[in-house]
Amino acid sequence: VSKRADYTIAASHYLCDFLRPFAKNLAYIPSVADTRKFCKNGQNRLRGPVVLSWIGTFFRPDDVENVKFLIDCFMQLQKAQDRKDVYLNIAGDGIYTDQIIAYIKAQSDERIRYSGWIDPEKIPAYLETIDIGLFPLVSKTKFHLSKSPTKLFEYMASHRPIVVTDLP
Repeated sequence: VSKRADYTIAASHYLCDFLRPFAKNLAYIPSVADTRKFCKNGQNRLRGPVVLSWIGTFFRPDDVENVKFLIDCFMQLQKAQDRKDVYLNIAGDGIYTDQIIAYIKAQSDERIRYSGWIDPEKIPAYLETIDIGLFPLVSKTKFHLSKSPTKLFEYMASHRPIVVTDLP
């Protein structure tokens, strides 16, 4: 397709490198978050429990791997520090949702919550209810390297600190 196109746009550096031999004209344009929609009140949460959040979909086995890794890390934190004031919220949906819900239930920890799918228009308001955004990628797959991490940009647009896997 890129060979025939007058212009090709890639949303990641990995895709740029992959497409460069085929594309006549190539531009790198990552996805973005409209900062006017996020953090409207300009405030971070000041009280209540600390809420860690992961948002995404469960359509690939590696999505399940990423969320299980995140839950395992949270459980290790709880085992080491027994923080009653730290919660993990998983928001998303997909064909592997039942596996995620079962894994959460198996932990028997009420501090891990599953909120289901959040409509994209409601994500800015949801992000105002969290403290830290999480974006783990256990495996460096072609799929992960090819995409532009929109959720990461949304966390940043919401002025939320993030814990993220190092991506090239």
